[in-house]
Amino acid sequence: MQPLNPRSNLPTHEVINMPPHLGDQDLWAGDVGLREGVENQGGGWGAEKLAAFGRLAGSRRPLRRLISLIDTRRSSRHTIGTVCVSIKSSSTPRTTT
Repeated sequence: MQPLNPRSNLPTHEVINMPPHLGDQDLWAGDVGLREGVENQGGGWGAEKLAAFGRLAGSRRPLRRLISLIDTRRSSRHTIGTVCVSIKSSSTPRTTT
């Protein structure tokens, strides 16, 4: 992911070893080793939720939302799960099944 505030031109030196922007990516689908490891350790029951979280975690838009939620809610306790549910509900259109 691209840094939110990249700083490559510094007054003292130039930083040239920064990775390129990868764009939105599905962190679950793109990691065969992770999927196989979860399955091999008996975690296959959670694959659907992990897939949804992998898509969310690899998206640039929710990352910005997560940062703003963390900044505005420092005084209250939130788990990554509650923050991600909040991000998902505010950044994806609702569908009925």
